[in-house]
Amino acid sequence: MIFIVPSIVMLLVFAGFWFRRHARIHVPCMMMAFLLDFSLVIYLEVIKRVVQSVGGQIVHPVQSHGLLAFHVIVSTLTLVLYGVLMALGFSLLRGKQQSRTPHRRLGYLFLACRLLNYITSFFVVGMAT
Repeated sequence: MIFIVPSIVMLLVFAGFWFRRHARIHVPCMMMAFLLDFSLVIYLEVIKRVVQSVGGQIVHPVQSHGLLAFHVIVSTLTLVLYGVLMALGFSLLRGKQQSRTPHRRLGYLFLACRLLNYITSFFVVGMAT
């Protein structure tokens, strides 16, 4: 059940990437992906207390798990990139063409991070509880 939302997010991200040259499709897909992803983070923290649990596991070397730490890093980077890409994207929509190159380059990094986040989530589920 917990993988339904991330799977929908990945479909939205891939659809947004596919339609990257069509702002009327790209922007809503990416905004919906962000809202769902951020809502999932809030849910995991409020209901499951994942952030506190993971923090404790990463701090204590005996319980530490490299894949979990990697997952946390790419997850955090993904959320940061959402914000940066949204700022650059809105700048592009306002006609500032100098935002195009960084938006495109960071978009590829975002795509890689989000995919790594999705893949590693299947292996770290349950580690944070």
